Amino acid sequence: MTVRELSQSLFQLPEAWERFWFGLAPSRAVSTFRVALCTVAALHFLLFFTWVPAWLSGDGWFDVATGRYVIGDGVPDTGSFYRWSPLFNATHPAAAYAVCGIGLTASVAAMLGLGSRLAPLGAWLCMLTIHHRAPWLSMPGEILLTAGLFYLLIDPGRTAWTFRPGFDDAAKRFSANHAHRCNQIHLLIWLFISVIRMLQYTLWWYG
Repeated sequence: MTVRELSQSLFQLPEAWERFWFGLAPSRAVSTFRVALCTVAALHFLLFFTWVPAWLSGDGWFDVATGRYVIGDGVPDTGSFYRWSPLFNATHPAAAYAVCGIGLTASVAAMLGLGSRLAPLGAWLCMLTIHHRAPWLSMPGEILLTAGLFYLLIDPGRTAWTFRPGFDDAAKRFSANHAHRCNQIHLLIWLFISVIRMLQYTLWWYG
């Protein structure tokens, strides 16, 4: 590459950046991601039924006192202020079952393209309700799943309010592109951090 070609490429960076983040994109791209992500979310909520009510109720294995201790409630610089969950106050197992049920329903609705942005919002809130109650029980993949549900609030690929299931609305818009790019970048960052964390163990270097 010559110096002239390099300089031309540098001058085109702002335009490429704007096109990458703010260009129009078909809703089908983000709809494909929505269906895959919400299928995984629905499976997670099904699994949550098997342990969340028993572990995260008032008298569960990870009771309220233990949960508040683990998140550092009242201890400065622990971030416990941002880990509020309704399950700290609603301690009956029925509340945990309700959270799992609402999350499952919202995930399936989002997968089917129902409820516009409201469906992924419901699934996201239910996921955070469980994670903030016991953040140390969350798996790394669940953190990525929660972020993906949040990005679907930007654009789920099907924004029409209708009770008829559908894949996408066959439209091109900025929000569909932005949601898709946010998911792509977040996934790459998550993969990079995961690989770096694994490489810190000597097992990867010495076999």
